This record gives sequence, structure tokens and C-alpha cells, in this order.
Amino acid sequence: MGRSVRMLLKNDPLRMKLRTVYETAMAEGLKGMVLQGVGVAWIPDFCIREELKSGRLVRAGDPSWDIPLEIRLYRCSMVHKPGVERLWRQMMKLPRDFLQA
Repeated sequence: MGRSVRMLLKNDPLRMKLRTVYETAMAEGLKGMVLQGVGVAWIPDFCIREELKSGRLVRAGDPSWDIPLEIRLYRCSMVHKPGVERLWRQMMKLPRDFLQA
């Protein structure tokens, strides 16, 4: 996400007023920092639905600041480990729009 945020802000004059104070690959870590009032963050909305609903978090910008996010899962069809098979079966049970806003 960091690269996507940098590209989004590349030509935005606001970029000069922003300073990175924390980076992590884990959305939960970013959410925790934002909930502590450290700043703003780009966090997938499926990670913060309850906080948005309750008003603990709000959008800081308009939809032009949104970054499309797509998650794809791939697996090797020749590998049949039991744990992989269980995970794949569980993922196949999820509705196709499970992570969509």
C-alpha cells in the first residue's frame, strides 16, 4: 500500500504537508495507531467497518483518495496438503463479494 499511497500523492500539493510517522504491512497496526490519534492512514475498509459504523473512525478525504485493492488467491493444483485443502475449501464457501465494501 505504501507505494500506492506515494503514487496517489505524487502530484498533490498536500504531499508537502504530510510526514510519514509509521509504516507496517499489517492493517491492524495502522488501525491501532490511527485509533490512538497518531495521524491518518490508508486502511482497507473491510478492516475498519465496525469503527466507521460506530464513528470511532471517519474518512479523512473524499473518494478521489481511495486506492483500489484487489486480493487474489492462487494455489498449485498439484499440491494436495491437508491444511491447504482445508483452507481452500473454506475460502470457496465465502460469498464472492465477501470483502467488497
